Amino acid sequence: MNYYLLFYRLALYLTSFTSLSLGIIVFLKAYRTKSGFMFATFTTSVALWSFSHAQMSFAKTPDEAILWARILQAFVVIIPCVFLHFTYAIVENEKEHRKIILFAYSGCLIFLLLLFSRLFIKSVIFLPNVNYMFRPGIAYHFFLIFYITLLVFSFYNLYEGYKTSTGLRANQLKYVLLGTFIGFFSASSNFQYVYNITLRFFNPYATFGVPLYAFIITYAILKHRLMDINLIFRKTVIYGLTYSLCLGLFSFVVILFGQSVIHNVLDIRVFGITMIGVLIIVLSVKPLDRLLTILTDKFLFHKKYEYHQTLKAASLGMISVRKLDKLLNLIVAIITKHVRVKQATIFLLDKGRGNFIARASKGKLKVPKDYLKLNRQNPLVKYLLKNKDPIVCEELKLMVKQNYSQEASRIIEEMERFNVSLCVPSFLKGRLIGLLLLGEKLSGDMYTQEDLSLFNTLSIQAALAIENAQAYEELSETKDKLFEAEKFASIGRLAGGIAHEIKNPLASIKTFTEYMNKKFDNPEFRAKFQRIVGSEVDRINHIVEQLIFYAHPKSAHLRETNLHEIIDATLSLLENEITKERIHVKKNYSPECGMIISDPQQLEQVFLNLFLNSIQAMHNNKETEKELKISTSRENGSIKIIISDTGTGIPQDLLPKIFEPFFTTKEKGSGLGLAIVKSIIENHKGKIYAESLSGSKTTFSIIFPAKKMPCKKSFSPAGHYRMLDPV
Repeated sequence: MNYYLLFYRLALYLTSFTSLSLGIIVFLKAYRTKSGFMFATFTTSVALWSFSHAQMSFAKTPDEAILWARILQAFVVIIPCVFLHFTYAIVENEKEHRKIILFAYSGCLIFLLLLFSRLFIKSVIFLPNVNYMFRPGIAYHFFLIFYITLLVFSFYNLYEGYKTSTGLRANQLKYVLLGTFIGFFSASSNFQYVYNITLRFFNPYATFGVPLYAFIITYAILKHRLMDINLIFRKTVIYGLTYSLCLGLFSFVVILFGQSVIHNVLDIRVFGITMIGVLIIVLSVKPLDRLLTILTDKFLFHKKYEYHQTLKAASLGMISVRKLDKLLNLIVAIITKHVRVKQATIFLLDKGRGNFIARASKGKLKVPKDYLKLNRQNPLVKYLLKNKDPIVCEELKLMVKQNYSQEASRIIEEMERFNVSLCVPSFLKGRLIGLLLLGEKLSGDMYTQEDLSLFNTLSIQAALAIENAQAYEELSETKDKLFEAEKFASIGRLAGGIAHEIKNPLASIKTFTEYMNKKFDNPEFRAKFQRIVGSEVDRINHIVEQLIFYAHPKSAHLRETNLHEIIDATLSLLENEITKERIHVKKNYSPECGMIISDPQQLEQVFLNLFLNSIQAMHNNKETEKELKISTSRENGSIKIIISDTGTGIPQDLLPKIFEPFFTTKEKGSGLGLAIVKSIIENHKGKIYAESLSGSKTTFSIIFPAKKMPCKKSFSPAGHYRMLDPV
């Protein structure tokens, strides 16, 4: 028996089977996409090439051999062309490389036409290991160069696409690159037969590497949705492939070696029919098993099936319940309703005292909430801590009858005290956090092993849900305490700020009123009184107005607004101050973020405060050029505005306080400007950040959510330019 030929044929048939299966899957799932269609064409061509190659090894005459040689070489010519086209389609740069694709298909057509001449296939000869093999003509050498060139272009394109991709896309291209490289490298080993080269260590086993590409691509489809294919029945596919491989090897040993060793005959038809039968059986076993299980449970054990399904669904839904009492009541309500028990009670660990307290109970014999307590010395608790398994009262009674146990007797007494038949512990990280006590079933049925397994699963899910709910409650309590503390601290700071800001004007007014009787007849005093007192009253009024706006901000009248127009209009209001301070304004507007949804008046107030702060900060800057820079950009679905100046900066220790009410570093500042700015921005669902160094520039970054509809271009020109020439 020629085992070399046997392995050679097996490798080719295995390649044909795996490639054709993969091609059919890809075609059915992604034939509407260019990459999916081209890959299906590529894998089908590989399948037909390997099948034709195997058939040529069965040829009886030279004429039959040369016919199969021409058929298999037709697919060898097509394979690199469609593979090249596929690589450009999946990397999505097909339009940029149309000339290369056209060159590939033109060369493919020329070599297909030459295929029927002696220039391509000169003749066939007999080789002992592979039966017949053709001898190449002069055109075949040029085709080999063409073949290698297309592969170089293809793999280079895949590699470049992989380098410039990230995340899921990079993973997809990585598997395509790896799988197809292994496939082509293994398949190219068959060129040695054409040139009558003998590499015993390389063939016939190298061809077994070709099916690996099919498995790698299938893995990429299942794991990384390659070519946007999402196989719904992934478990069935994996199950089928795994068992097909196992039974396929069994069939290979029994049939191929059985025929060869016992009968000294190899009938490939018997092998093919057997493999098809094995595939059908394997793919049918799992779905059929699942279907029969569902039908049996549903019709023969209807009630059990129903409550099992309900408990499974409930165990998954418990995680989403955040309130502990609601969660515990939900668990006992579901169990009593669907399992139909006389009572269900949950004891939960009291972390402070270490006892287990009844927190939820339902049923005909329910336990009053927070009434019963179990300590760690309770026989029931001690047994659960030791064994960590559910306790069935009837099983304990049977055990006591067979072999008396004082511990078991105490546990039975404790369970009868609660009128329960089953106790299920709930452990989390090795720590007992709760007990589920269940009474008898209303039907009188016993608790089965399947029930215990189900309640075990339920207890694990319940433990996680209870921990989440407890953590949420603790976080809520902590948050409320911090909120109350912060609220009182804010009231204190606010009161201190108001007192400080109003105290100075009131002191001035009081001083003038004390001298009023003595100097009222003095015209100069009366003029000064009128001027200063009026100014101080206006100052108090301004502080009160700002305080009212901060405490009760006006509702924003949102509409589509041109952001760049608002910035330019605000700068126009400050034109005199900017000119006086000899400030250069540099703007860099992105046309992609001109339009936003906002209240124009409130937004103008934001920019007015920020620009005034920048102008005042640059007043004492004598060393560097005074610059106010404003830029807009679109980042990650948001609009970002950056305002920076070359002022004196803000010390790092004061930076976290600048948005607090009544905090100011200015002699006559109210300390409400930036607080109002922050309030307005947050009412617009935005955020503001400040960066600064003492003696250096200050930068404010504002982020607004982008308008969902396409933005219109702003009229303001982009780029850097000098707004006002210095006077």
